[in-house]
Amino acid sequence: MPSKPVLYDGRILENVVVTWKIDGVRMLRDYKGDPVSRRGKPLYNLEEIPAHICDAEVYRGSWEESVSAVRKREGTMVDLAMVYSLEPLDPRLLVDTYEVFTEEDAKELLKLALAKGFEGLVVYSEGKSYKIKPEENYDVLVTGATKGKGKYEGLIGALITPLGNVSGFNDEQRRAFSQKLPELIEVKCMGLTPKGKFRHPRFVRERFDKELV
Repeated sequence: MPSKPVLYDGRILENVVVTWKIDGVRMLRDYKGDPVSRRGKPLYNLEEIPAHICDAEVYRGSWEESVSAVRKREGTMVDLAMVYSLEPLDPRLLVDTYEVFTEEDAKELLKLALAKGFEGLVVYSEGKSYKIKPEENYDVLVTGATKGKGKYEGLIGALITPLGNVSGFNDEQRRAFSQKLPELIEVKCMGLTPKGKFRHPRFVRERFDKELV
């Protein structure tokens, strides 16, 4: 199954497999077969995981608890019941299959996913995958910017706001913001963390139609 789903846009899909989307820590394998994060950093406190599980989510009830357990050597041990294989697919993640999948199906299943405490859904259809998750919009002041790296050296990297750093703009916007930072922007995200910060934010647009307060 594809490993990098895009956001579902409401289209009608055929021959669909739907799975729960868990807000956990992604577990992959390095060249030695040891568990590592998506960025290649070691993950700790995991019970021995069967070798055939090479792509999984580690989930202890919330993102914060999951990260706390596996990112530090002195974290809480994680047993196999908290590891959900993505390849091969853990049966616990399977929701249902559909010959035809519509936007109404997506809305109803997302409500069910959230009621069960999941992050959302992943829909697989004919070699492509789509993530379905709740999103919220915020208007937020820009207080600064980080420096760009690599091909963006000399430009901004991300916009700094009281609710966290925001990126997701195109190259034209990046060049424009490097000359003059926007004052107020609209951000789309998956809500806020318990500490009041954006979860998975992305830039939507600069706001010219609202007063700064």
